[in-house]
Amino acid sequence: MHVTQTRLPLDDLGITMAQMRVWLDARGITPLTFHSHDGRGGVVIEIAFSSSGEAQQFAGHFGAAVLVD
Repeated sequence: MHVTQTRLPLDDLGITMAQMRVWLDARGITPLTFHSHDGRGGVVIEIAFSSSGEAQQFAGHFGAAVLVD
């Protein structure tokens, strides 16, 4: 499992989440898991992918970190 993590400010949460969904759908990518929790100044989003390539692509596009690769 390849997990990405990004912190989203509350002001941008809805817009960015919608952009993530559109991006995933356009590539036919279905995440394995999706978790969110409160973080300092926003929400921390962790998304797990089945392949390293998917995680790297997502991380590169959304400025996320890859936690497990």
